[in-house]
Amino acid sequence: MPNQEKINQIVGAFQKMDITLLETLLDNNKTYQDATKEVFLRKVNKVFTEFKASGDTHLQAHSGVCNSNIDRCPNKGCTGYSFVGNHSKKHSGFIFKDLKGITKDIHYCSGFHINDETVEIGNSIRIEIKQDEKADFNPSEYFLIEIQKYKSAYKELMQHQNEIINKELYGTWFEKYSDLYESRSLPYSYTYSDKFFWLYSDIEELMEFLETTDEAKQAVEEFQNIDENNELQLLEWLVKYEEAGKALTLFLFEEVDYEYPERTAFFKQRNLKISTKDFEYLFKFYHLFDKYYHDMLEKHRVEEEHPDDFQERFFRTKKEEHLLNYKQKYQEYLVEYEKYPRSIPMIESEEAFIMFLKNVDNSEDFFSYLKEYFEEEFNEYWNQENKIAENYLFLSHHLKRRGLYF
Repeated sequence: MPNQEKINQIVGAFQKMDITLLETLLDNNKTYQDATKEVFLRKVNKVFTEFKASGDTHLQAHSGVCNSNIDRCPNKGCTGYSFVGNHSKKHSGFIFKDLKGITKDIHYCSGFHINDETVEIGNSIRIEIKQDEKADFNPSEYFLIEIQKYKSAYKELMQHQNEIINKELYGTWFEKYSDLYESRSLPYSYTYSDKFFWLYSDIEELMEFLETTDEAKQAVEEFQNIDENNELQLLEWLVKYEEAGKALTLFLFEEVDYEYPERTAFFKQRNLKISTKDFEYLFKFYHLFDKYYHDMLEKHRVEEEHPDDFQERFFRTKKEEHLLNYKQKYQEYLVEYEKYPRSIPMIESEEAFIMFLKNVDNSEDFFSYLKEYFEEEFNEYWNQENKIAENYLFLSHHLKRRGLYF
């Protein structure tokens, strides 16, 4: 069968999300994305499952190319297709490597660029092949011992995924495996070490939220004595519990009614059913704080420099400073450049250094340059920007500027 005809059939199988047809089309004796056909198909099937769960019945194929910004990406410039859900607009890009008329490899591509820039796309659905899933992986004795620890720890908690679990259960697990988490005896690039690290991090997030429980309970109870139409009382309450409220910025679980959390038995975290009861006061506090805080912040905000304006001003000022003192800055650059191996070629002369600085026309690139070669100046920017951003987003700061202290 001519290769293009086979590629068309493979693309058609992707479009129909037909894993059975895809299995018949791929070769048993080849690897795909460095994994066996079986492993690769299992990963692709998970992609199909996510598309279908998002309401997609068909995938639209759009040709394009790998446009990875990773310097050493071996697939850069290779062509392929991005498959876009007909409902969700989620997408997943794959390159097709061709050798002498034969499809050598199919590889997920995170940097895939669709040729037709009018195509609307949503979130990307990724495929990742872990080191121990690759066809040529040869595990050492050390690896087998260590990976079993991560696997056992992960499964110990995940065996409860069909139950509603409370803080006593996952809190005990969290304490039990803190040393394993801190040890980092294996990197994230292996299947069960990765699963364990992500699960532990998610439980750690819950435990950190729970630390605010007593203060949240106190805040909710105090709010019952506040006249919501009395702005001074409301402002005093918001300022008093500002730090606690800010600590819950990422306390976001869409399946729960924050005003009436008792109506929902559980919410999901990493496919675990977490009892809502342990977080009842946190949900209620978040509801009250969020209901009033942002409106009061906007109402009482004092006009002052926005963090984005500061960033642009700092960029322009520092760029001019480096141009005016290019001789000294170039020598400092050379010293820093020589400290570590670099993938980016060294700037060879003062004239080239001046040209480089003149060509940097956005703050993001300039701050990358500062971070890499002028750490002290980058830290100066970072500390000032953080302070300005913190003040800009805190109600208490703006109230003090207005002479209101609580």
